[in-house]
Amino acid sequence: MKRTDLILWLHLGYAAIIVTGLTLAGFAWGIAGAPWAILGATVIFNIVRYFIAIRYLFIPMANGTTFKIAALAVTAFLLAHFAENWNVGARVTVTLFITGGLAIYLLRRKPHLTNDAVSWV
Repeated sequence: MKRTDLILWLHLGYAAIIVTGLTLAGFAWGIAGAPWAILGATVIFNIVRYFIAIRYLFIPMANGTTFKIAALAVTAFLLAHFAENWNVGARVTVTLFITGGLAIYLLRRKPHLTNDAVSWV
């Protein structure tokens, strides 16, 4: 079932969430709150989009996915909080280490066919 009208409304809602988030962040924290507003808008939009998608599609979730998402969220929050005071070399080193580790993890995964859908494990 195609719902192209829903795509327009989803993206208009996403734009409204971004504008609202940036406005609130601007009043509360100034320009320093802009990245958090964009991150928050993106997370909210993707959660809403996921719940709408599962109404129309079967989306299998691999074991441990919720834990992996939570671990990434905690890591991102801690890095964003503490890395502000690091020098550029330390930030670049940590960024390269995390990016390299994630790339290796993604390249080593294998596709599996489950319930007529491809899932990566």
